[in-house]
Formats: sequence, C-alpha cells, structure tokens
Amino acid sequence: MNFLFALMVCAVVVTVVQGQSKEEAWRVYKRKFNKNYQIPADDGKRDRMRKEAFSKSYDRVQKHNSNRMSHYRRKLNRFSDMLPGQLKQFLGINNNSIPTAPPKMSIHPLGMDIITQQNTPSRLDLRYDSCLPEIKNQGQCGSCWAITAVTSVEFAYCKKNNNNSVLLSEQQVLDCDRTDMSIGCRGGWPWDAWEYMSTNGIARTSVYPYKGVDSVCKYVDSMKVTSVRAYNYVESRNVADMQYALTNFGPLVAAMTVVQSFMDYASGVYDDKICDGKLVNHAVVLVGWGNQNGIDYWIGRNSWGPGWGKEGYFLIQRGVNKCQIETYVGYALV
Repeated sequence: MNFLFALMVCAVVVTVVQGQSKEEAWRVYKRKFNKNYQIPADDGKRDRMRKEAFSKSYDRVQKHNSNRMSHYRRKLNRFSDMLPGQLKQFLGINNNSIPTAPPKMSIHPLGMDIITQQNTPSRLDLRYDSCLPEIKNQGQCGSCWAITAVTSVEFAYCKKNNNNSVLLSEQQVLDCDRTDMSIGCRGGWPWDAWEYMSTNGIARTSVYPYKGVDSVCKYVDSMKVTSVRAYNYVESRNVADMQYALTNFGPLVAAMTVVQSFMDYASGVYDDKICDGKLVNHAVVLVGWGNQNGIDYWIGRNSWGPGWGKEGYFLIQRGVNKCQIETYVGYALV
C-alpha cells in the first residue's frame, strides 16, 4: 500500500513539474535551493536580474534535452540563476600558472619511463573505492586546484596505510601556498600545491578545517600528517599512459575548460564542442573510464558538491582531448 502511494505521489509531482509555468518554476527553484533575493531597498531589482538569468537557463536546458541525438542531459541546479561574470568563482585555475607548452614526457617519479599497459581493462571505476573521500564543495572560492591536489594525496596516503582513509586540509594549501602561481581563492595550479606539500607537509582537515575564504597561514610542523614524496605530469594527450597511471598510481588530477553547458550537466557523456580549444580554467579528478553507447568516456570527479551532476561526478568523452582534459594531467605519491 505504501509503495503504491509513493508511486502515485511521484506521478503527481512529475505531472506538476512538467506542466508548471516558468513563473512557478522560478518559485520552486528558489525554494529548493534556498535563494532569497527580495531586498526592500532595491525594489525587487536583484530578484528580476536573477529571474532573467534563470529564464535563460530554463530555456537552454529544455531545448537541449529535447534533442534526442544529444549524448548527455542537462538540468537546472544552483548555478542556473548565475549572473555573467560569476562563473570564475566556482573554478580556480590561475591563468599565469598554466605551462607555456603541454608536457611531452611521462617519467615515473622513481626514474623509470611509464610503459604502456598492454592489457588495459575496458573499464575502471574508483568512485566507490574506500580510499576516495566524499565529494567536496569548494563554495564560491576558486580552490579547485587545492581540492584536487589534496584529493589525490588522500587516496595515495590511504592506499599506503592499509586503506585507512584520511581527510587532509585544503584550507592549509589555500592559506600557506602563496606564490606567483597560487593565490588562494583567486586560483592556483595543482602541481604547485603538490610542490608545497612536498616541502612542508599537510595537516588533517579536523585540525585545519576548510573555510572557503582566504586567511592567514596557521600551519605549524606539529600538524603534519604526511607529505608528497613525488609528483609528475603524464604526457599530454597520451590516453594509454593516463590509463596506466590511473590504474597504478590512483586518481589523476586534470585541468579542463568549463563552459556554461558543463555547469548544467546532469548525466550521460559530456561532449559539447564549445569548450574545445579554449584555455583551461578548472581542475578535476579522473577516477576511471568506460564506454557508453559506443562513446569512450572518462569518469570525472568535480568539487561542486554531491548535488551537482551525477552525485558530484560526470562522464566526459575520452580520447579526443575534450575540453583539454587530456592536456595537463598528473598524479602524486606519498
């Protein structure tokens, strides 16, 4: 009886959503994401601006999802009422930190060339590995460079220590790794974060929690849990070496180009051409690969919380350097 009732409720909800006006959709959206733009002093101006942005997102998502030839789906999310210029708050690659030329060699940190694995499995999925922490949320701080670098170190540390998981401090990296390449919430470069951790070590999140804002460095040596022993690039656009490194060293950090359609991502294999050939602006973690309906993909892990995409993850076309995701790729060892 309860199960049938639940099905009836779900059916009603779907019918209401499908038949609702854009005005009602805006009210539902604000309730769902706890957004309130009604400020007496501006006579509703802010609400109207956000509503206009939402309206464009609403139309864009509806149009895209009506195309049955599309390989991925889009949805409304907390970014759907974002104003122009706000995108960079949720990214975090410092343009000044990007290497002038893509990496050309894949050298094992211990001095050995990476040898392409002949028997590469058809799929790999580390999303449910006990050493991979829960999806993180960078908030409105351009900290993806620190979060991705720390995530790879957390995984490596866990594997080295009998699968004992650990949460390490991204905030320490934001506060303490200050160079020309890394400027806190204004962006940085994951490899610079690894360099910092190799020299200074890294504390637990419980000791140095994430705030998502720039602050004064509070790290002292007694907080140290581990450090990065070595880190490296994988040769640019070398899919075989990426698969080998992911299999043998764990999740890979990759820089990519994010455009509006990626912000709306819901499911399927992301293959939008708009992002191709543009400067990278975001860092993610690659945790596997596979094939869906004949399309090879990477499994990517984002830092926008579990409510984005596929519970915080996404699939992106593999083997074509989609959104430059195969250009700047690396890993760390502890």
